[in-house]
Amino acid sequence: MTALSAGFNLLPAPRRSMGARRRVLRAWYAAIGAGVAGALVSGVAIRAGSMEAGGENARAIADLRGQIALSEAAIARERALLVGLRRDAETLELVRRRPDWTHLIAACARAVGEGGVLERITLEPASPSSPPRLAITGWAAEQTDVASGVLALERTGLLSGVRLVESKRAALGKSEAVRFSIEAFVVAKEATP
Repeated sequence: MTALSAGFNLLPAPRRSMGARRRVLRAWYAAIGAGVAGALVSGVAIRAGSMEAGGENARAIADLRGQIALSEAAIARERALLVGLRRDAETLELVRRRPDWTHLIAACARAVGEGGVLERITLEPASPSSPPRLAITGWAAEQTDVASGVLALERTGLLSGVRLVESKRAALGKSEAVRFSIEAFVVAKEATP
């Protein structure tokens, strides 16, 4: 009999495996319970610690909010400065691209010569289809002075399409002179920095 009791289990196999499963489940339940209890204790400890440090955290948060407000104010000032700088840069770019009018006026005066007189210089703004148009009226001693003035204006490189619109003798005070009218287009040259 002793041999039978040592080697045989009279309980059916499904019942034995169910008992083994129950033991494993009890072990898992115990481990999970211990983990939950540990987590609860840790949570309570953390909460208690954060309550003590809550004042420090609140001060740190207030300090950070102050720094953020100062940074946002600095950003707003820098943006306003940037807008002004962009506006100045755009203005400088517009001025840089325009010809130096003193050179153009001096070239016109040289073109009519010492005996000539400039009466009026008019500049019509550029349109999308054409550059700025220059109209010059004045007086010259002789017709040849007017012709050489037109050629001199063309050679300046500041104007293109220079043409004599009108040239006729007219009374100028007690004497006679040649009244002329010239038209040309201003050549857009890129200024060198």
